[in-house]
Amino acid sequence: MPTKDFDFEITVPITRFEESGWSDVILLPVETEKQLPFNKSSRLRIDGVLNAVPLKAAWQPRILQGKRRYFISVSKRLQREGDFGLGDEVTLRFRLDDPDAVDMPIELALAFHQNQAAAAIWAKFTPGGQRGLCHHVATAASLESRIHRASDITEKMLKGELWAQRAQKTKKAQKPKR
Repeated sequence: MPTKDFDFEITVPITRFEESGWSDVILLPVETEKQLPFNKSSRLRIDGVLNAVPLKAAWQPRILQGKRRYFISVSKRLQREGDFGLGDEVTLRFRLDDPDAVDMPIELALAFHQNQAAAAIWAKFTPGGQRGLCHHVATAASLESRIHRASDITEKMLKGELWAQRAQKTKKAQKPKR
């Protein structure tokens, strides 16, 4: 049942993938899955709240017991913030989010403002690659660490040392010539 400002609401337990033993997740109920446009994309970005904690994430596919299911990872940090954990029932209220949206930390935005060459390289990355780098900066505990990470990213960009750049080069090399 949706609530104000959100299109979907589910209440599910935090579980762990049995075969990996390392990833705490929430699984999307099949009834809700049928209402979402997975025929357009196998990953759907969402914006919502898990209990009272803001959450931006993506429903990701995984084969479980021979069937495709969708999950969202629930990090230990998120569990601490929400005071919930493995086995607890949680309520996720969400709406679909723009698949190309990237929430850039201010520290990274300032680094690009100061270094236009790095900003030009950044613009060539996929939204997923950009989100990964933003996450790396945003999850640093202190302001000093976030600034350091942003600076480190711009330096590595200019040297072509970021994983996102190596991945782009690999994909270009693998494309067959026509």
